[in-house]
Amino acid sequence: MKIPSPFDSAEKIFSYQSSPAGSPPPYFHHHHHSRDSSSASRFSASIKYPIGGGGWRKMRRGMDDEEERDNDDDDDNDEGGSGMSKRAFYGCAVFENYNIQPGTDRTGAPSLMISINSTVKMTFRNPATFFGVHVTSTPLSLCFYDLPIASGYMEKFYQSRKSERLVTDKIGAKEMPVYGGGASLTRKGEESNSVPFNLTFVVRSRAYVFGMIVKPKFYRRVQCLVVLKKNRIGESSDLEEGSCTYHD
Repeated sequence: MKIPSPFDSAEKIFSYQSSPAGSPPPYFHHHHHSRDSSSASRFSASIKYPIGGGGWRKMRRGMDDEEERDNDDDDDNDEGGSGMSKRAFYGCAVFENYNIQPGTDRTGAPSLMISINSTVKMTFRNPATFFGVHVTSTPLSLCFYDLPIASGYMEKFYQSRKSERLVTDKIGAKEMPVYGGGASLTRKGEESNSVPFNLTFVVRSRAYVFGMIVKPKFYRRVQCLVVLKKNRIGESSDLEEGSCTYHD
């Protein structure tokens, strides 16, 4: 899977700085995010279960029509380096281990416990012509519908202009209680042959267009449907077409 990065705005900054004086500067919207913990273990310990309302919601398998139209329009600009296509280039996920068994949580409450280890591979591409980007470290969450199951961490890195890299991340959990969700993870007391998980993370990057003068930030939330198939444990599984959605 390739992670799209919205660099249109930063390219416009460069054009603005190179244009005659008097042109109004572009206005950028960005969201402030709280500081992430410094390690995957801290993030795993911070997992909280949803309480009340909401319920479990299954993630959409594909993008809506408007997003698909945007993808078609962006395809023509991929080679020019002036923007980033929003289409998804699909990668793969490997589940090395998956086990469900009865147990108790820290308070002694009975629950089915899940242990899982997986590896997700995805491609990050920087199509910008004039600048590289610094991608900050970010937690990754693997959920069964809205129930957090496992976590991982993407390390920070720098991506030079007009280049890409393969990012490999480990996501796992050991004896995580699933409470009421256990009934949906099993069938007649046995593990289901196919289990849908939602992989969620936020790609956060910053570009230094003119040194420390212009420093645009970019945020993109990524959600992907990752299906665990019991008969393919240890094998690489391609993400299905339309399984990822992107939100700025």
